[in-house]
Amino acid sequence: VRDQATFNNLSTSEIESVSVLKDAASAAIYGARSDAGVILVTTKKGKEGRPSINYTANFSADFATQEVELLDLYENGKLVNKMYENYGLTAPQGTAWSEEELEWAKNLPGRGFKMLDDVWNTPYVINHALSVTGGSQKIKYFAAANYYTNNGFMASTDYNRLNLRLNLTADITDNLQLFASLGYTKSFSASSPTEGTDATYLKARVSFETFPSQSPGGKYIGTGWAYGNPAAAANGYSGYRHGDMMNPEANISLTYKLPWIKGLSFKTSYMGSWKNNHSKSYTMAGEYY
Repeated sequence: VRDQATFNNLSTSEIESVSVLKDAASAAIYGARSDAGVILVTTKKGKEGRPSINYTANFSADFATQEVELLDLYENGKLVNKMYENYGLTAPQGTAWSEEELEWAKNLPGRGFKMLDDVWNTPYVINHALSVTGGSQKIKYFAAANYYTNNGFMASTDYNRLNLRLNLTADITDNLQLFASLGYTKSFSASSPTEGTDATYLKARVSFETFPSQSPGGKYIGTGWAYGNPAAAANGYSGYRHGDMMNPEANISLTYKLPWIKGLSFKTSYMGSWKNNHSKSYTMAGEYY
């Protein structure tokens, strides 16, 4: 593994071992960037024997264990009135809450509307991993395929990733060994349009519960926020923001053991990584109630 980006794209089914180097000798091998230590991640290699096939599948779901409790609509109205009262000011027209309005808010189911609850989807993770290993005394192989998908908590958010890896170890002679590791990663991500997922979440979270996400007829309500209704963005009604990434990589090395000096060997290696990113976004003005 050559850098953090490569590490992030790894599947756990590909990893053989993880070790940490913290001594001064690591700087001599890995350069100035290793002054704080080096984490070595080694991918699996083939083993001599008949082909061995392994398949695993995992499913999990994410749940919010705790959220900061916000004021409901009735409490918010009382707080607005109290704020102006404490400063001895008269609230501007349209800002102060009348007793009738406070009573209306108090009698609402849940004393307000919860936009975030309207758009929240339980995020789930599905992971499939398939690997094959085997080989002869001279040539050994390890091949792996991994598919990972994680839907977001909003309908407009998504992430999936495909990993492919092939590791070959070939003893060309008794003293010369070839190692080749070829990897390929392709990923897709989707986020809330226009402002991104963070801003959409924040606006849905602090909408002050003053109005529902949609009208009784199913139209999204104009909220006064810039870029329209956060619920419309969360559900993908107002557009999309997609990103595709492809990342092939290669690690090839030759190791020669000196036959006349036991334990001494020379190694030459080539490592390359190529990345292609493509993003596409679309924003629709939409029709709001």
